[in-house]
Amino acid sequence: MVRSAAPGNRLLDVGAGIGTFLALARDSAGWEVAGTEVSESAMALARRRYGIHLVQGQAEDIELGSARFDIVTLWHVLEHVPSPMRLLEVCHEALAPGGLLVVAVPNDSESRVGFVSAKERIVHPIRRKRVKNLRYYPLRPDAEIHLSHFSPNTLVQLLRHAGFE
Repeated sequence: MVRSAAPGNRLLDVGAGIGTFLALARDSAGWEVAGTEVSESAMALARRRYGIHLVQGQAEDIELGSARFDIVTLWHVLEHVPSPMRLLEVCHEALAPGGLLVVAVPNDSESRVGFVSAKERIVHPIRRKRVKNLRYYPLRPDAEIHLSHFSPNTLVQLLRHAGFE
């Protein structure tokens, strides 16, 4: 899907993890790839498995210089950063004119409140009673932490404020 919409072949993946998407883009689509990652262990895996060298740190803190990319991807990253607006501004600056930003985030739309997934139909470990319509999970040391939650409307508004069409 990204390849069909891509205006060129220079790709920056922000929060690249272990580099699987970058390796696929490089090996299957022939793209020039670059990526950022905060996890040293993920960076080591990307290097070992795919020969991809990632830049360590938050994209907002990394000096990208004059490099411009045709595509910037944020695969489940935006909800984890302290300032989504600042990250989107950095992505906007990193894109070449006419470039494409691809964002994937969990959908926190109000229309989903009545939906209860199988994972949400759990027995609460402390009270031993059913938890109904649990919208957000309690914080746990081993759980992912989402600092922001987006509905399609709020994401579109945020993107527009950051300069995207």
